[in-house]
Amino acid sequence: MLLLQTLFYTFWPPWAIFFLSHFILQCSSSLAVHYVWDFRRLVRDINLLLNDGGIFIFSQEHPLTTAPVEGAKWIKDENGNVDHYRLKDYAKSGERRVKWIVNDVIKYHRTFSDILNALISAGFSIEQVMEPVPSEETIRRLPACGKDVHKPNFLIVKSRKTKWQE
Repeated sequence: MLLLQTLFYTFWPPWAIFFLSHFILQCSSSLAVHYVWDFRRLVRDINLLLNDGGIFIFSQEHPLTTAPVEGAKWIKDENGNVDHYRLKDYAKSGERRVKWIVNDVIKYHRTFSDILNALISAGFSIEQVMEPVPSEETIRRLPACGKDVHKPNFLIVKSRKTKWQE
């Protein structure tokens, strides 16, 4: 037997969300939170909007990817093959300016512990964390993805509202 959940997507003016908060069971964000300056405030605000037990799922660029102030860089061997990822500036949280389609795109680096501790402080419990890397099949079909087993590009977090923290 196949059970279907009823989902709907709609756009509301920002102020209307406070009138709808008692309906919100899940909030998700795909590759957006690393563009938000105040992540702690964001997760506190999401906590306010979610019902008790509500789920917040988000993906973002992995902290290893956002870490280097001068941008991500792969180190190659003498034959031009990717050898490893250059990790710098990991513990230096803050603004990063990168080229992504255009120059000077602003995003914010946070360490893995900054991200998880912000969620915990806001009253979320962490249910699942994923750092996806390509499968062997993907690498066989797309050899250029082989370097991505050295460093995940994305972080996916599933958390649940347990209580409101002030």
